[in-house]
Amino acid sequence: MVENKCSVSNLGFAGFLIFKGFKLIDKPKKDDGGRFAFFFELDQEECDNLMASYCSSDYCKFDNIIVNLKRMLPRY
Repeated sequence: MVENKCSVSNLGFAGFLIFKGFKLIDKPKKDDGGRFAFFFELDQEECDNLMASYCSSDYCKFDNIIVNLKRMLPRY
């Protein structure tokens, strides 16, 4: 069992962690509210620090642009 396990529900942040070389452990799991969580092998404090880095990064800006473009697509 992994002791240092961080749960991440933000898809962009999960991609950022993988890009930074953090190990994705376990498969994504869906909670009762229908949201998925990804699990990484790092402690919560480091995860919080990386979230702060992610929020001020170009990677986050790019992710937000993609999300906004997806919203502009017609839904069929």
